[in-house]
Amino acid sequence: MIGFLFVLLSCSSVEAKVLNLEESKLAGYLSVQQSNATVKKDFFEGESSATDFSKGFTTQTGTDFGLVYRAQYVAWIFGFEFMKSNKISGATASTAGTTDYNYTSEVSYLAPKLGLEIILYQTAKARVSIQGAVGTASLTSKSDYTNLSIAPNTDFSYQGKGAANLLNVSIATEFVLIDNTAMQIILGYRNLDFEKIKLSEDVASSFQGALTKGSVLRKLDGSQVEYDFSGLYLNLAFRVWIF
Repeated sequence: MIGFLFVLLSCSSVEAKVLNLEESKLAGYLSVQQSNATVKKDFFEGESSATDFSKGFTTQTGTDFGLVYRAQYVAWIFGFEFMKSNKISGATASTAGTTDYNYTSEVSYLAPKLGLEIILYQTAKARVSIQGAVGTASLTSKSDYTNLSIAPNTDFSYQGKGAANLLNVSIATEFVLIDNTAMQIILGYRNLDFEKIKLSEDVASSFQGALTKGSVLRKLDGSQVEYDFSGLYLNLAFRVWIF
């Protein structure tokens, strides 16, 4: 990603010119994104006999980068989206005030995607558009459990993976920032729910006993552990128009 940004900045410094959004055709883009996580403590509740969990997922941050090709009032977007939830550490699971164990956890995904941008309003210096994008996201997760005073009474960890379809819809404003670089502010909604997470390695001991690679991660009642990244998000993006 750092290399990608270096290429964009190098392109922008080759020749200083006045950017005209009505004439520019091809751009590289890089964005930063943040949103609230709706999963919170639901990811952990029910995984064991513990009833109280001190921490849950609260925020999601990431980036989106790729290329944009515009033809008149329509533009194609080819990109990659990476998102990561806040890492949970120093958390405790307890029952009636008695600590049962400590846990740490982190979840992220990477998604190649194809998008379409329809320009609603455009001048040489600014534009307003609506966007839509689809892709297939790959999730990775890792959770560690230590200091267990309940079964299995030994430290253990698991790593998971999953796949789900990604859908983004948004509205964006873009305006010339400097030279051939434009800034874009995007307000959107993401639909992405990993309903099934599978173990990527064998687990000798867990709250459900021994687990094998490829098995679906479940809670004590048999329901599947899932992570839903769906929700509103706000993007700040930079586009370097190459020509």
